[in-house]
Amino acid sequence: MPDKNQVALSFLALEPRDFSYTVYRRRLSAEEQSVPNLRYLPENPSPSGTGRFERIRYEVSFEEAPGFEAVTLASWIDGSLTQQVIYEALKACLVQQDLTGLTETPAEGFKREVLFHLHEHEEGVREVIKLRPYWLRSIGRFGFLCNFNLRVPLDSTISQKRRLELSLTQRNGRVNEAYYHDQYGKIGEFIKAFHSKIQILELHDGTRLELSGKLSRVPSFRLDTRTYVFSGNKESKNQFFGLRDNGPFKTTDPNTRLAFLFLPEDRPKSQDLYRALRGDTYLTFTGMEKMFRTTLGRDNVSGTEVANFEPETIRIACETIQEQFVSDRILPVAIVPYSKHVSSEQTLDYYRAKHTFLKSGMASQFVDRTRTMDDHNALKWSISNIALAVFAKMGGVPWRIKPSTKNCLIVGIGQAHRVNQKVVEKYIAYSVLTDSSGIYESIRMLGSSTDKDEYLAKLTANLRSVLTSHKGQYHSFVLHVTFKMRHGEMEAIKKLLDELKAADSDECEFIVIKFNDHNDFFGFSTEHNSLIPNEGTVVSLSKKEFALWFSGVSTSDSKAPKKPEKPVHLQILYPSEPLGESDLKRLLQDTINIAGANWRGFNAKSMPISVYYAKLIADYYSHFRQAGLEEVDMDNLPPWFL
Repeated sequence: MPDKNQVALSFLALEPRDFSYTVYRRRLSAEEQSVPNLRYLPENPSPSGTGRFERIRYEVSFEEAPGFEAVTLASWIDGSLTQQVIYEALKACLVQQDLTGLTETPAEGFKREVLFHLHEHEEGVREVIKLRPYWLRSIGRFGFLCNFNLRVPLDSTISQKRRLELSLTQRNGRVNEAYYHDQYGKIGEFIKAFHSKIQILELHDGTRLELSGKLSRVPSFRLDTRTYVFSGNKESKNQFFGLRDNGPFKTTDPNTRLAFLFLPEDRPKSQDLYRALRGDTYLTFTGMEKMFRTTLGRDNVSGTEVANFEPETIRIACETIQEQFVSDRILPVAIVPYSKHVSSEQTLDYYRAKHTFLKSGMASQFVDRTRTMDDHNALKWSISNIALAVFAKMGGVPWRIKPSTKNCLIVGIGQAHRVNQKVVEKYIAYSVLTDSSGIYESIRMLGSSTDKDEYLAKLTANLRSVLTSHKGQYHSFVLHVTFKMRHGEMEAIKKLLDELKAADSDECEFIVIKFNDHNDFFGFSTEHNSLIPNEGTVVSLSKKEFALWFSGVSTSDSKAPKKPEKPVHLQILYPSEPLGESDLKRLLQDTINIAGANWRGFNAKSMPISVYYAKLIADYYSHFRQAGLEEVDMDNLPPWFL
């Protein structure tokens, strides 16, 4: 029987577990600056694999050289160096086995990876398996992460649909529910075709290692299923049925008005959308009143024809509506003749229109006339998600999450730096504030400057203001940052937290967690036929790094998700020492909890809203900048980016 607490990680381990190799090193003097092969090594490394050492700066070479001494290092002494050693051994093996024509070794940056060709398609498109050297500290093994990728040349004209089909995320135009089976099959193809040729790796000093032909089974643990809280603090494990049966946690302001905007020829479509929101059209959605306890009628709904959706036309329409309904909070619902996903021209139109509404102090809901309103089936399945976003933009709170950590402020930090030819022209950072129950509070600008030092000073000062202004309300402060956070930004944040912690008489908790959903980690269930791990499964990669399945097989009914997703890589960046087991599980539980507070849709992307919302906002900032649009105040609006 398979172990129910194990995941087959996409990692091929090397044997033996403990090995050593010889390199040559030269100690650097205090006057010498950094060199390309700089390493911090102990002066007298212990061959036993035990003990802690003072690290000294050395220049390291794999070959004998004047002024260099030979030294034998256990693999664990410098994990990064060992990964370089086994990577070079793999590349040497490709030459020895005449595999260079079937592989690629990308030259850009500091990437250490080898791409093995599985299949080639039109226009140079290749299906590849990527091997990347990795130290899986949780089981004390070196080896290679193993992942399927699709490589598409930059000048390829292959259609987006074809790309999705080849990447395994879709099949026959639909989300590929067998995604995990297909990934597993591709890895199996690679092992069958290539493993025997790269099974023995010889290091530069002649040390021989053997590469396993099986994925490593690693221990895992499972977080609890999140609990949703609705009106009257009634609880449910399902947000849709809980909302339907109990009503929203907080209703909208009674003075909120839906203002439909449409072209003259689209008046019938605006009426169709209105009836669908009322629940008069589809059995799949019972209506705003039954689901959200929000009545739609002549008292709070109006319609306005517009000649077009150019910025000036929208601005005039907004002013007219505001003058007509002075005491109302206005939410424009625009039936637009374009989609941001069709062409660069339509994308520009979309963001210019969104920006104009924001300049008028309004969130807005766009509905695409052609892709949604003209397709009866598309509107049928999207109307509940449209209604959810409309309700949240009206200021309502559909549900909250039962928190693991009480009195906890979660600060999602995102960036929208303006980069030109890899040079940052302007630094921008902002924060998305929510609490551990998932209730959205606001967006706060943290820093905006063309000067790096000035930007970091603003980032530190504004983040300090955010944290200290909330101290009376919260005792736990958890910062969620994306994988794009730069080293300098992270060091400034760590320094600030050290200062706040040293001056804190109340002993508040300060934590920083980095999230990366674009990672090389994948894994397969050893107990479920779908091969998809359970939702909330956590694999420890090290004491401070984890792979977490925000979406997975339901623990209540064993159903596999219709849209399978990869695990997300998490890393605890602060504090420096590893968290205790109970604190770790509590904080990870909060992250999976607030992924359920996503009000963009009932089946929206499974990421903590602190990070997901930050990414959405960064996308808006980026497009506003590209269109040459001025910065607008977005701080005091409901979640307009949904």
